[in-house]
Amino acid sequence: MPRAGYLWWMALAALAFFGLRTLSNSDFWIHLATGRLLAEQGWIRADPFSFTTDASRSWVNTTWLYDAVLYRLWQAGGSYGVILAFAVCVVGAFVFLRPLVRDLASDATQALALLLVAWLIAPAMSVGPHGVGLLLAAIFLRALATLPARSVLLCLLPIQVIWANMHASFLLGPLIAALMTYERRADPSNRLPNWLPFALLAATLVNPYGFSVHRLAISSAINPNTGALLEWISPFHAEFAPFAARFAQTLLLLTVAGGFVSIPGRLPMGLTTLGVAGAFLLVLSPRYSLFAGLFVFPFAAMSLQGAARWITRRIGTPMWEPTGRSLIAGAAALTLLLVSSGYYFNRIGSASAFGLGIAHDLFPQRACERILARPDFPARAINLAQDGGYLAWALPNRKIFTDMRTPVYGAAFYQGLGRALLTDNEQLARLLDRFDPGAIILPCSWPGAGQTTRRLVDLGDWAPAYFDGTTMVLLRRTRENARMLADFEMQRSGLIELESARRDYQRELASIFPARNHPRLIGAGTIYFSLWRFLEARTVLELVVAGSPTHITARQQLGIAYFNLGQPEPAARALERTVRRRPKDALTHLWLAKAYEALGDTARADRMKQKGRRLNPALAKSFERDLLITRQAPPAQ
Repeated sequence: MPRAGYLWWMALAALAFFGLRTLSNSDFWIHLATGRLLAEQGWIRADPFSFTTDASRSWVNTTWLYDAVLYRLWQAGGSYGVILAFAVCVVGAFVFLRPLVRDLASDATQALALLLVAWLIAPAMSVGPHGVGLLLAAIFLRALATLPARSVLLCLLPIQVIWANMHASFLLGPLIAALMTYERRADPSNRLPNWLPFALLAATLVNPYGFSVHRLAISSAINPNTGALLEWISPFHAEFAPFAARFAQTLLLLTVAGGFVSIPGRLPMGLTTLGVAGAFLLVLSPRYSLFAGLFVFPFAAMSLQGAARWITRRIGTPMWEPTGRSLIAGAAALTLLLVSSGYYFNRIGSASAFGLGIAHDLFPQRACERILARPDFPARAINLAQDGGYLAWALPNRKIFTDMRTPVYGAAFYQGLGRALLTDNEQLARLLDRFDPGAIILPCSWPGAGQTTRRLVDLGDWAPAYFDGTTMVLLRRTRENARMLADFEMQRSGLIELESARRDYQRELASIFPARNHPRLIGAGTIYFSLWRFLEARTVLELVVAGSPTHITARQQLGIAYFNLGQPEPAARALERTVRRRPKDALTHLWLAKAYEALGDTARADRMKQKGRRLNPALAKSFERDLLITRQAPPAQ
């Protein structure tokens, strides 16, 4: 089959483009803040960031070396440098793996396998230590498969030490070594020593924490609570309709399964085992997708090559091969277009955009400047995990409440915090008694921010002090906070920030390219809707829906706002589109029934009511007795 190296390079470019995205992952900032502390103060023994953790308990930071390198890279190149470095790590991992399948698959099938893997791992390609772990795993695979036995130990021992101090995936090193040692046992001239995996395992002890990193690594691998997915793609990703890219996982699983039929002769033991392990990780959890894609890639390329040979035998070469290469080139070009135009990030509900930089509207940057850095701001404030890392970075002299380090706090801590803020009065009382906070900082892009704001304001002990669409700051009604609560200029500055963002986004929507998902406006729409300020909610949500057409929750809220403003016709249109996207959502059916009633269409209204009752009888009964939202609040001043 003719060589088609250009297809490989096109697929590699598509993979790189997925990694060129603005910084929007919250855990990035806690790594950066840790690196700064390591540079300024030296070794860190206990958690230096949070007032909720026990200061006497040691902090096992499995990524301390990554944090130190990240901070130096940030000093040298800022956000551009760290984003490019991460993309180089991910692309480099697959470049290292390519020689393992060069003689087993053509350029075209390698490119197709890489494209499938790129779409699979794209949601997880946010800057983090997993990028370094992926590269080191690929180096291990390449070295253990190709290097002479005498060179393997000298090459891999120092890499294993670095890996053990970079990322919790370091135990993959000895496991890969055990697999490849077993595979190469039949070659007397190039056999690896049986003790190699044990030597590499011993090398992992060269770390500041001893066996503690091993316990944490094993726990994060087998205990789903330890690695809870607090943030996946973005805080508001779940509010968007599913994107077709999710089928990449299904296609890869089918490709792996098909390999057992399409690959002729005896299957290579090492690559086959890795392929099966990668498929298992795909099914297990999306947080393993990056390493799953790495392990699946070689076997997927071989499997696709077997399928290509089968097709060639059936229909012949002259027409099939050029057509196949053209289709792969077209798929790669389309991928480059979808990513570089921003369409991909828009449709998956990502807070990132294509390019280099920071998604500033997602983080409480303005709130830090306007209120959180004030000397009279309460010393203790509750914040959610999404904001914790940025607060630790932006306000190094203040202690935070929590952040994205799941092993430090535990899943039960996050769950208790969520219940306290959203529904559980007893849990909230215990939380306030234990920590005595004077303020609560809410990221507005968190779907529960509006409900929490409404609930706390209704309790009477809390009042909004600052709101800019990205951040809502609630202060306890105390004598110490009276001055800030009366600072109307500070409150006005947040609304000016929001209005400026709204006008800028209007201009952005006029572009021929897809708009980004705007975290500030998405958050503002959620807050206004929850506070029954339907006029302001409509103004913001119309822009959100125009720029993020698959944001189903925003469209539902816009329909309800229309109805409560006495506009049943646009309400029905918005809710009809929501029903098509969420056919099993009872609340949307019930509101759509009200819109149809207002339009005089009793037949369709009755059908919607019946459907809502079947989907959720309790909700329908409550809704019919007393509408969940029944009046329009006065406009915000």
